Amino acid sequence: DEGWTLVDYKSYHPDPSDLKGDGDRYRKQLLLYALGWQKLTGQLPVRALLFYLQDGVTEPISLHQESLDGILSTLRTFKEHSNT
Repeated sequence: DEGWTLVDYKSYHPDPSDLKGDGDRYRKQLLLYALGWQKLTGQLPVRALLFYLQDGVTEPISLHQESLDGILSTLRTFKEHSNT
């Protein structure tokens, strides 16, 4: 695939069973970065990866529309609540 790869380096690898912990937060953070990149360049990155320095593990993050729609919905909710 031609295009940009977005990589977020993390110092430690969270427990994969902790779905609501750091791993989930890292995935959401990378989705926000991807949307920011799209706003700047007009294109989404072709792939997004979390790279855990502690153990050298790379985790691909889905940039499918469903994932992006979910983070956009979260942003809209945050904005609505912050304007009250």
